[in-house]
Amino acid sequence: EMILFHVDSPGGHVSGCFDTCDLVFSIEKPTVAFCADMACSAAYAIASSCDTIIGTQTCDTGHIGVLATFLDVNQALENEGVKFHYVTAPEGGHKADGNLGVPVSKAMLDRTQKEVNETYEIFVNVVQRGRPMTDAAIRETKALSFRKEASLSLGLIDKVASSVDIVAVALEATA
Repeated sequence: EMILFHVDSPGGHVSGCFDTCDLVFSIEKPTVAFCADMACSAAYAIASSCDTIIGTQTCDTGHIGVLATFLDVNQALENEGVKFHYVTAPEGGHKADGNLGVPVSKAMLDRTQKEVNETYEIFVNVVQRGRPMTDAAIRETKALSFRKEASLSLGLIDKVASSVDIVAVALEATA
């Protein structure tokens, strides 16, 4: 008896990701992640919480990294005569940070970099908990994604199978 997760995603948001990883990791039955075409970023974090990861021969896995984006279109908006006015509580000095029309300050970038770094450490720990990879090996992936041979040699996946054979291969892997 096992639980088979079908994973096919380029990733997603941090929100809820690591709680989901903890839940998957705590399942007492054998767990297998089948990575069809893509198991990257948040999707890979969840897959790495399974006991076994099986990918297809063209599956991309990894992308172990964290990204935050601020789009600074203030000059373009100003050129078009568009202005934003935000009203916040007196104590809400940073409530509008990151919104359109608000300049991206060095302080905001520094705060965000700190949060990205903290989140990356959680991500590395989640992958290391579930995979036979060292801390250094995980970091050395440099947030790249990998295919079949590289995924196998790095320890990102355990086996390769086609979608036709996945149930038999997963049962064999958990026997």
